[in-house]
Amino acid sequence: MDDHTTPDLSAATLRAAVARFLSSPRCANPNTRRGYAATLDKLTQRLLHQLRHSAATTLDEKNTSLQLIMAKTPSPQPRTVLRYIKPGADAVTEVTELLGRRHPTPTLTTAARGIGADI
Repeated sequence: MDDHTTPDLSAATLRAAVARFLSSPRCANPNTRRGYAATLDKLTQRLLHQLRHSAATTLDEKNTSLQLIMAKTPSPQPRTVLRYIKPGADAVTEVTELLGRRHPTPTLTTAARGIGADI
């Protein structure tokens, strides 16, 4: 049995934790509360942003379609979603190995023959 559970890092959970902390006795002083609130808000936004990148990258690595990745990210634009996806070193190595296999590389003249045939 696995004792490790994935923590709930949803926006609502993070904001609830921040609200609990800000209402604690440690933040009784309004100036202290204000300082903590500003810092925690920035950290929460940064964490949520990073989680979106991680989720999109993980889905991409599992060969999830772009449409499904778009459904799980806040932007409906494919171009924006592609900015969230950051391929890891393993993915780059795999693609490099694919390109390194013995496939004939088209030359300019070979490619031009197919294009110029209709002219």
